[in-house]
Amino acid sequence: MGDHYSDYTPVNDSLTGCGNSDNEINNIFAAEKENIFELIFEESPIFIVCIDNDGSLLMMNKVMLAALGYSDFSEVRRCNYLGTFVPRKDRDKVSAVFKELVNKRTPTRNINSVLKKNGKEILVEWQGRPIFKSDGNIDFFVGMGMDVTEKTEILEKLKHQNNLLETLFKRSIDAIVHFDKDNNIIDINDNFHHLFGYNREEIQGMDVDDALDLGQPGTSDRSYTDSVLKGGNIVAEGVRYNKAGEPVDVLIKGIPIFINGVFYGGYAIYADITAQKSAERALLDSEQRYRDILAAIKDGYFETDLQGNITFCNKATAEMLGYSIEELIGLSYKTFCADHETVFKTFNRLFKTGKTEHTIIAEIIKNDGSNGFGELTLSLIKGREGSIAGFRGVGRDVTERKQYEEQLKYLSMHDQLTGLYNRSYFENELTRLAGSREFPVTIMVADLDGLKLVNDTIGHEQGDRLLITSADILKNSLRDSDILARLGGDEFVILLPKTTWETGKEIADRIQTRLSSYNRVPGNIPISLSMGFATAAGKGRSLQQTFKEADDGMYRDKLTNGSNAKSNIIDSLINILGDKDFFETGHPRHLEDICAQIGKKIYLNQKQIANLQLLARVHDLGKVGIADHILFKKGALEENEWEEVRQHPEKGYRIALASNELSGVADLVLKHHEKWDGSGYPLGLKGDEIPIECRIFAIADAFDAMTNNRPYRKAMSRQAAFGELKANAGKQFDPGLVKVFLSAYYR
Repeated sequence: MGDHYSDYTPVNDSLTGCGNSDNEINNIFAAEKENIFELIFEESPIFIVCIDNDGSLLMMNKVMLAALGYSDFSEVRRCNYLGTFVPRKDRDKVSAVFKELVNKRTPTRNINSVLKKNGKEILVEWQGRPIFKSDGNIDFFVGMGMDVTEKTEILEKLKHQNNLLETLFKRSIDAIVHFDKDNNIIDINDNFHHLFGYNREEIQGMDVDDALDLGQPGTSDRSYTDSVLKGGNIVAEGVRYNKAGEPVDVLIKGIPIFINGVFYGGYAIYADITAQKSAERALLDSEQRYRDILAAIKDGYFETDLQGNITFCNKATAEMLGYSIEELIGLSYKTFCADHETVFKTFNRLFKTGKTEHTIIAEIIKNDGSNGFGELTLSLIKGREGSIAGFRGVGRDVTERKQYEEQLKYLSMHDQLTGLYNRSYFENELTRLAGSREFPVTIMVADLDGLKLVNDTIGHEQGDRLLITSADILKNSLRDSDILARLGGDEFVILLPKTTWETGKEIADRIQTRLSSYNRVPGNIPISLSMGFATAAGKGRSLQQTFKEADDGMYRDKLTNGSNAKSNIIDSLINILGDKDFFETGHPRHLEDICAQIGKKIYLNQKQIANLQLLARVHDLGKVGIADHILFKKGALEENEWEEVRQHPEKGYRIALASNELSGVADLVLKHHEKWDGSGYPLGLKGDEIPIECRIFAIADAFDAMTNNRPYRKAMSRQAAFGELKANAGKQFDPGLVKVFLSAYYR
């Protein structure tokens, strides 16, 4: 190696001012300068290579050989540097660097990848310089570099950039101080000045530790110096202070220099790791913030090892599963995943593909044994070198949402009132059966007779009860394989797979038998179902056409049964009204007698008197839908209660219209609460606009009501009642008819 440096002039060839006055030592030092450089070359922590003009490798120090996986320089001696150590992708760039060294004849810096013996790459920051012969021509090239692969990765993660280490000594990446055997400073490089702020003239000849103590007295660690002065190499981290008293985080390397076994001093190398330490502290702070955030968010977060055992979780995860954080750590996912086989497959797929798994719905088993649902997102946890270390997940409790979705799904296929399947489901099943092997298929259509009458008279609540009861009767008459749906309103349809016409007839008869049993129970509003059915023997018969035939059959049945059904319902309503008996016994009979006498007094014809007597019997028919707590209330009615009571003439009118026997008095039922002065209801008629039968009935009804007990008051005397009639003549009552009444009854 010495031949290559025989014409090289060091930057500082003078050893004056180094504290040694002995000429003999100076001569020895001068004689051994090549050994000193070779020692620096071999012991330097950075890479150093020498490359000939033809591109062949002249020298490579041990640090670089070891880093690249070579045990001895002989393995690579005189090899082509570019072809052996520079990846193809970087060769043009490195070639350009050599050209620049030749053209500009000055040092240059660059970063490129270097190939290891095993084919892997490391990233190295280089400073290259040409070495000149005495004639001024370039002899060879020297490159000094440092492996910055790991540091670059850290800086990329934290999005910071550190200053790359400079080359050894004057242009070294690090700050270097050359000291003698007494630890006194011989020389410093430019980066030492940049790092600590001292000029060479300020501290040359000073003890290294004393010089570094200038920024902050007592901060140098003398134990490092003692180790190097005893011949040891040291590598340590510490904090030193610059000239301004500001702390600097440094990586300290101490290298002793021996010449012929005699210790002559050494080199102290200070790598500025302030940014790295700041980054590490920032990373620690970031991790703490990260954990604080995880503790505060509502979504659960957890981490597992590769076996699926919990290694970390936040409070939200623990609360969602009903455990404490301490209880969850170490538990397997199988403990709280109901379908752990499916979850295992998800983990396995994630492990193989590396792709994040989103929106995984998993049924979870909570600590108290209850079940719920969690929505998870799973991803991999990777180590620094990319190895898979485990799994992480973010989850939230979606039990309520899942239940709501199930409810929506149920409602999309079911009728909300009866719980039966709805039209949409029926149509899908009809299509499915059309292509199935379940023929013959019988379709049955049933329609609830008189539903509108019930809804209009005693309310939709009672009508809904009839629909629910009808659905139960139909459902209890069918087999498990049969499909019952409500198409809407009062219509039901039944799909009977693998059912002949004869079997369908048996099922229809069974339904009618159950209806008859229900209708025989006292107090039940009778249910009548008009029914029709048809059978498709095979696939050649359209199920849509079969459904239409069944529907037509139902309408034919309704033409026969419809009027009887209404009559039965009206009879039932009248019976219910009679059973309530909210007036004194004989109330309708008293009214009939009074109305008939007044009618005869004013010479009404026989039809009018008959209608008047029928009105007396059925005038309160509309009250059948009024709740008992209103009808029998002892105190005054609230306004909303009065509003319900005032609707009974209209309800009675609709009931009477639906009956052949009562339709003739429907108009009288509607107007029996009108008043002479127009303040009555529901139409607000007055005077002669009110049918005379209703005017007579109003007087008779008022008198009978006043002279009989009511839930809210006791009966008054006949004399008092006469007085009330007189007082309200011309207001509530026809004044002429009041006189007729009083002449007949006032004694």
